[in-house]
Amino acid sequence: MSTKTEATIDDLYRVPEHGKAELVNGELVLMSPTGGVPGRAAGEIYISLHDYEKRVSGGFAFPDNVGFIVNLPIDLHSVQVQGLKRIGPKRQFN
Repeated sequence: MSTKTEATIDDLYRVPEHGKAELVNGELVLMSPTGGVPGRAAGEIYISLHDYEKRVSGGFAFPDNVGFIVNLPIDLHSVQVQGLKRIGPKRQFN
């Protein structure tokens, strides 16, 4: 019986250039690139979020393919939409 080693952020850095991957529950999940139609839709969503960010003078809009390292100590399945509205638009990223 073999023991599976958990993937780390270092494994993400070793994904070949132009490759897409996510680290999910300690597993490296390779992602295929999207096509023109979903890419265009993502662009339209980004433009809308960017315009909103400027209009309310707060928040941060990011386009597709921006990586983040996060530590989520909560079960996202238990978060309700009402709880998400408590996040203020003036949050800063370090």
